[in-house]
Amino acid sequence: MLILKSLLVAMMVSSPVWALTPIPGSNFKVHIVAARNYRSSDLEKLKQAAAVVETIMNSVEFKNNILNFSYQGSKEFVQNNGLSNEQLYEYLMAGAEKYPVQMQPLNTMEVEFELYKPKLFSQRGVIGWTNTSISTIYVNQKYYRTEAIADVADNMVHEWCHKMGFDHDFNYTDRRPYSVPYGVGDLVGRMINGEQ
Repeated sequence: MLILKSLLVAMMVSSPVWALTPIPGSNFKVHIVAARNYRSSDLEKLKQAAAVVETIMNSVEFKNNILNFSYQGSKEFVQNNGLSNEQLYEYLMAGAEKYPVQMQPLNTMEVEFELYKPKLFSQRGVIGWTNTSISTIYVNQKYYRTEAIADVADNMVHEWCHKMGFDHDFNYTDRRPYSVPYGVGDLVGRMINGEQ
C-alpha cells in the first residue's frame, strides 16, 4: 500500500519522491482535521501536500536526514528542547502534539487549517502562523494559492512542529534556519524538490 501511495504522490508532484525507500512497518499519517475557507482546488493541493509529507516521513531518507542534521559542526537542531536528533526523530514520528492540549502518540500529524486573507498592511510576509493556545494553523491565501506543493508541505511541517512544542527566534537570526520548525520543514521541501 505504501509503495502504491508513493507512486501516486510521485505522479502528483513530478519529483524524486517516488525514489524514496519506505521504512518497513512505518505508518506515520497526516490527518487533516479541518480545512476552513479552502476552495476545492485549494483542498486538493492540501491533500497532495499531506500525501507527500506522509511518504517522506515514512522514508529511510527522511530518518537519515534528521539523524544527520547539524548546526555549527554538531549533530543537533537549534531550540531542540534538549532532544538529540534520534530522540527528535522518534518524538516527531510519535505525533503526540503538545499544543493546545497534549495528545496521545498515534503516529499521526493532526492538523487543522484555515486560509485567511491578511489585512492590507499586516502580516503580508507571513506564510502561515499558529500559537500554543489554539489548534488552528492559519495559512495566508496570497502565498498558498501561488505556492508549489513543496512549499505547502514545508509550511505544513513547519507549523506542525510548533504544535509539537518547538519554537524558533521571532526575527531572522543566523541560527533560525536550524531550529526544528525551519530545519524539518525545509528538509521536507528540499526532499520534494530532489535537493536532499
